[in-house]
Amino acid sequence: MSFSDEGFLQDEDDDIPWADPSIRKDYEASLGRLILAHNSLDLRLTQLIQCCLRRLGGRDVLKKLSSGNFSQRLQNLAMLESLPLDLGLASIDFDAVFELDQITAELEEFAGSIGARVAFYDFSVIED
Repeated sequence: MSFSDEGFLQDEDDDIPWADPSIRKDYEASLGRLILAHNSLDLRLTQLIQCCLRRLGGRDVLKKLSSGNFSQRLQNLAMLESLPLDLGLASIDFDAVFELDQITAELEEFAGSIGARVAFYDFSVIED
């Protein structure tokens, strides 16, 4: 006897489109594009900070501003933008980048939570 014979895991949500494999494929592709876009932004953030540091004379003591996680480097770039020098950062929409950073942090937290919950359950008991 399988769980499907007993109606287990079957409810009124079975016909919801999110269960369709093509939608899952599209979702995975969208998530992949989000990750690639964030990685590109991450790299550009580091390069932009390094460019600012060169404009400031490339002092070794400032090199640590281009290290750390994305949030730390974003804070560092915002700090550089607040200096009374023109480092060419005025056109950056820091609010939008900080919002993206917040969304990414929430997604990472959610993914970790889901991963922990899935790991908690033993799905090997489900029979065909």
